[in-house]
Amino acid sequence: MNILKNKIEDIWLFNGEENLVTSKERLKGFQEAFVASGKKANSKFVFNGKHNKESGYQLVRNAFTGNSQQPQCIFTTS
Repeated sequence: MNILKNKIEDIWLFNGEENLVTSKERLKGFQEAFVASGKKANSKFVFNGKHNKESGYQLVRNAFTGNSQQPQCIFTTS
């Protein structure tokens, strides 16, 4: 992730269901990008849900409602 080179570290990941292989691989790639930049992804800002409109809406709404910290960047999967 080139954004990590630009000192952007507060990145939130909105991912699919935790038990899906694709979601696990996307999370792994997200975390590896941080490691490659000498940083560590904050698991507090990894949110999992279903890949549909309603779930995505609720996931984002709950994430912003439950956190006083705001992201510098949002990364989503589909």
